[in-house]
Amino acid sequence: WCETENDIIPGLMKADEIRILVIEDNPNWVNKTRQILRHLGYANVRTAANAEEARATFKEFDPHLAVVDIMLPEDEDGFDLIKEMRDADPRMHIIAVSALESSDYKSFGIRAGADDYIAKTATITELSDRLERHLKRIPLDMAEPVVRWRNISLDRMSGIVRCEKSKGKSVTFPVDGYEKRILGFLMENQGEAFTSRELHDMFWGKEELRSTNVVLLRVRAIRGKFDAAGEKCPITTRDGGGYVVEQE
Repeated sequence: WCETENDIIPGLMKADEIRILVIEDNPNWVNKTRQILRHLGYANVRTAANAEEARATFKEFDPHLAVVDIMLPEDEDGFDLIKEMRDADPRMHIIAVSALESSDYKSFGIRAGADDYIAKTATITELSDRLERHLKRIPLDMAEPVVRWRNISLDRMSGIVRCEKSKGKSVTFPVDGYEKRILGFLMENQGEAFTSRELHDMFWGKEELRSTNVVLLRVRAIRGKFDAAGEKCPITTRDGGGYVVEQE
């Protein structure tokens, strides 16, 4: 296991602070998932074998990531459990897993509130990559819900940017998806510049075969929204490369 971004960026959660709940009644699959998480450097893991145990553990453990089997014993519906957890914590990451590879089940899982859907037929490598992708994003998503820079604030939950004007007036507009994550991260780490490659690997993962142009496009979209609101975008490009929100 090598260093991940949350180990080297000041102020973010460390791997051993991230709480993971695995809801699964098959002990072999539980052990496999635990081994993968341990290999990735994440050891703070609890397990639950049914919905009743999962609800009690969720309430007491307050996980950042839940891996949920949608076919639980005793006729319990994993989709309902996912919806309950999503309603209770909009920021947590939820991965639905199932032995069924039907696109309908994947759709049901996502609509219930899951962030991802993994078939149990996935290879160890694929399962490891998908888990790591979510785990790396958790420290960014669990940071302070509202970040501020000068007259600008961003609500990470809703994605609403508020720009305070004179005489108590303000203008608001939404940013979503990766725009929200990039803007929030740079506003929180004021004065630190990050290259397109660093931002790409942080939010999309090193395993994602995407061009770093996706970062350029997201930043361009953010700047366009500020321009439309008549405000100067806080994200600037530093000489020598790198995007930065300069310190106040």
